[in-house]
Amino acid sequence: MPPSRLFDAVVAVAWFVYTAVGVAGYRLYERGRFGAAHACLLIYGYLIASPLGHFLYGSPDELTSRGLVSVFVDLAAGLLVIAVALWSIRFRRAGESRAISA
Repeated sequence: MPPSRLFDAVVAVAWFVYTAVGVAGYRLYERGRFGAAHACLLIYGYLIASPLGHFLYGSPDELTSRGLVSVFVDLAAGLLVIAVALWSIRFRRAGESRAISA
């Protein structure tokens, strides 16, 4: 398999794996398994923000406009997932603190 096809296959498989991690995080959260859910959601947020790594190996000038927008949309989505997971962690810990002191 030529390198470009191999790369395309790896990217396609990776997005399915990323999605599985995100869905697992959501399902765990729904079931009240917050520790595991938070871990999955933090990993998922990092994974979907990872296209920013394109800039480690080349200049933004090497990407098309569509590719550049895609990288920044992925980054924004990943940071949003991470922010929500961190908010949830903080919210849950504050709730546990109140429950313990009550």
